[in-house]
Amino acid sequence: IAKLLGCHVTVSCSGANADLCKGVGADEVIDYRSSDVVEELKKTGRKYQLCVDNAGTSSIYWAMRSFTKETAIHIQVATTLSFTDMFDLIQRMIIPGFLGGPGRKLIYFMARDDPEALAHLGQWVGEGKIRVVTEQIFAYSDAPKAFELLKTHRARGKIVINTEV
Repeated sequence: IAKLLGCHVTVSCSGANADLCKGVGADEVIDYRSSDVVEELKKTGRKYQLCVDNAGTSSIYWAMRSFTKETAIHIQVATTLSFTDMFDLIQRMIIPGFLGGPGRKLIYFMARDDPEALAHLGQWVGEGKIRVVTEQIFAYSDAPKAFELLKTHRARGKIVINTEV
């Protein structure tokens, strides 16, 4: 989606998923298993405007000053709800730049029901502008298997449960 909106997209993923990420629009891929993501972001020389964190990687947030513009925004999309993760999130929200924080705006993203936005995404999918990657489609009766796959955190695409009988 970011690429469709005209952004330069740098992602971090395992090397095994690099081609998948490039296939959906990534300009650059950083293998987090073989390199330090923060150091690689610094090496690009780019000053990013937006950092979208789908994994809850606090080291990226705390180092943002070194690879983002002063007006950059960090969007935290997902995290577990453990005490440690919640404590880290609270620290990110309250520690200002002059006390060691990155001095960047933090937004904790929660999905909401927005029919207009969903219709727009559906239109882009229908036009082939967005490619939806599907890991596996399960029959409704196999929903527990779908949730087991989800809990592995290793799906490389969407897990779909077909509710049609």
